[in-house]
Amino acid sequence: MTKQSVIQRNPILRWLLQTRRVPLLFAVTVVSGIFYHYAPKLTVLWIVLSLLIQSALFKLFDYVKKHNFIGGAIYVAVGTVFLMLSLLMMQLGENSAFFAPEDPAYRIDFFVWFLTPQSVLVVDYPGFTIALFLLFTFFIASVTYYFTFVRYRVLMSFLVMLFPFAIYAKENEDMPVPSIIILLVCYFAVMIYCRQAHAEDGEVVQLYQPNAESILTAPDKKSALAEVRPELLDGKFIYAAGIFLAAASILVLVIPKPTVEADRTMLDTLLDASKFSDYLMNAISAFTDSSDGGKYNQMSYDRTLFYADADEPMNLRGATYTNYHYDDDTWYASDHDGMPRQNDVRYHFAEYDGRNSSLSTIANEPDPSALLMAIRHAAQLDPAFAAAYGLEDFAATSVDYSTFRRRMTISSATYGGFLVPSPLHTHDAQIMNDNLTDRRLYQNEAGLVFRYTAGRIYAQETAIDYVSDQLLQNAAVEALVRQTDSAEYLEMLRAVRDGGYDLTTEETWAILTAITSYHDAQAYQESVELQTPERVRNLAQQLTEGMTSDYDKAMAIRDYLKFGDYIYDLQYEVRQGDNVETFLFESKTGVCYQYACAMAELCRAVGLNVRYVEGYAMSEPDSRLISSWDYAITTEHAHAFVDVYLPCYGWTMMDATSGSVADHAREGRGNIIAALQYSGLILFAAALLLILVLVWLLPMLREKYFRRKYQQQRDAAAVQAAFARLRKQWKADPAMTARDLCAEKAAFLQVDLSELCSGVEETFYAQRCAPETADRVFRVYCAAYDAWKPAQKRVRRELRAARKAARKQPAD
Repeated sequence: MTKQSVIQRNPILRWLLQTRRVPLLFAVTVVSGIFYHYAPKLTVLWIVLSLLIQSALFKLFDYVKKHNFIGGAIYVAVGTVFLMLSLLMMQLGENSAFFAPEDPAYRIDFFVWFLTPQSVLVVDYPGFTIALFLLFTFFIASVTYYFTFVRYRVLMSFLVMLFPFAIYAKENEDMPVPSIIILLVCYFAVMIYCRQAHAEDGEVVQLYQPNAESILTAPDKKSALAEVRPELLDGKFIYAAGIFLAAASILVLVIPKPTVEADRTMLDTLLDASKFSDYLMNAISAFTDSSDGGKYNQMSYDRTLFYADADEPMNLRGATYTNYHYDDDTWYASDHDGMPRQNDVRYHFAEYDGRNSSLSTIANEPDPSALLMAIRHAAQLDPAFAAAYGLEDFAATSVDYSTFRRRMTISSATYGGFLVPSPLHTHDAQIMNDNLTDRRLYQNEAGLVFRYTAGRIYAQETAIDYVSDQLLQNAAVEALVRQTDSAEYLEMLRAVRDGGYDLTTEETWAILTAITSYHDAQAYQESVELQTPERVRNLAQQLTEGMTSDYDKAMAIRDYLKFGDYIYDLQYEVRQGDNVETFLFESKTGVCYQYACAMAELCRAVGLNVRYVEGYAMSEPDSRLISSWDYAITTEHAHAFVDVYLPCYGWTMMDATSGSVADHAREGRGNIIAALQYSGLILFAAALLLILVLVWLLPMLREKYFRRKYQQQRDAAAVQAAFARLRKQWKADPAMTARDLCAEKAAFLQVDLSELCSGVEETFYAQRCAPETADRVFRVYCAAYDAWKPAQKRVRRELRAARKAARKQPAD
């Protein structure tokens, strides 16, 4: 069965593949491409709905075009209906139980939803999606119809095609490759259709007016001209479309996918909507009441958030949560985790590194290095005190604590938000931008750094002084923390405070702060709402059996998760009912959220003081070609970990996620991309070879085959075939006679074509040809065929020389 018969027998294909449907299919592709971004699971529904609605709209527009006054009124009425339906869906999307999120806490207005990156929204907004679909469908249908059937403007069709790209670019997401290819093919089909329709319209009058508009008017349906349609299924069109699809697919695989992060600062400065979207993302992520880890699974939104200079990779803290609920696998914040009132009387300026900090803080977190110096100093001054708490070896060690006091600088790559991601044990922070009127920074009980007013500027730069957690890796410090019993820790601190030792002001402050911090940590631990199942408690006790040190217990639990049989999988889809218990005993698969939740619950099950933390893994170097920063922090670096309270140190960060999470994930993606690029190079080489064969080798072989066959045949048919090949090469007018054509081309080719002309006329009129005549025609044919390309090059050279000479002549 031929291709044409299949189409004729299928009414749907026959309807779709009419050339008049090309603009309609283009409009459907644009709308479907847009809403693949908003609701990819409903792509088929968007395609069907947009096809049905826009088909009806195109029929309506046909009527509107023929009836100016009445049609215009109908168009306004229909547009009003679409607008009213959209407004209704927006209202339902805010308040209705069916079209809005079930949880009222997640309900926002349409404008905020549209400008907020879809990847940071944890619930669906069907009402808003339908409202936007109605608006886009009517708008795209109107613009596409007008600029294809009424007024042909190729630039406007191109701008319509850019709508899906603009939606994806707004959030810096990659548009799916199949969508790009289909969209471009439909766009080129529209261009072909419009140009053919324009060329075949008998009512178009071409005047020499540079600013004239080309109006496409369809011929009368009863006229014979109405049957003349541009052929969409023409072999040349399908051949060209096939080449385009193949070339586009190969280029997508071949072009390297750089790991460098594009510097979008200039673009983001120009696109105010994108900047506002960044601002909204910062706004909705500051001090949220709960977290279910949704942003760690299958993250589709990749955007650079911060750049940083630092001496080491580290985890930066952005949020803490206190209570974990097993029923919904969600963490909930307490007063400890939130933003205090700005006039809270507990705010004070702590002392750090011998000076007053400029960071206004509520946290009573001692500088671990100053605390350790105070304990060592007291042990050196009082051997009895050292013996009482087993500090003799620690007193004899020498540690340069100043090397662990470090500074980092972090700069927002978008709008500066409320929160400033910062390391644990941040003791001072200063905003470096002079164009901010309020540069004060604050710190809550959990040690998070923030502002009360979001920084509405790009590149909000903050210098942070902190104590590196590498201090705990020092052998002497680790031994002290491991041997100190948590029950004796408070007694040790009080002994130093009351011992009358000649400590420095910084050391005294560290001891006093450590005592307060101990009480705060105990109060925090007592406020935790535990729901730990028996299986989780039993596992924690098994892992820490025989251990007395809090440090050893925490490390045992961390190592069990980090190096055990648990699988880190970014593509893992959390099922209904999943929680810490199912992760530990059933699925054993998850991302950093599951690992951090499990460690927090296991540690709490054996009495350790732990808090769950979310932030960013600052580990990937900024690999832009021109950059002055050490690290780039993107949404892909979102990470979860825990803080554990340890005696003689305070809070310390522990990361239970198996391996180096961010590195492994990116390494896996990098290997896939590298494999695709390698395969793409092979395909590219094959494509080049194929193009070489098709463009150069195949025509050459065909010509050799023709000449060989000609010499074997040497008759009238061979002569006529040779002349037909020359006509095709010369792109000759079919109406020209052989004599006129030979006379015209002889001068151009600089070849005597008289014998060719006489031979062709002899075969045409006499329908016979002597072998000698065929041989003479063959010699001329070969000379003329081979002279064609050199003649074209000669003429182009002459034209360039003439233009150059004309430019050199002085004006009269």
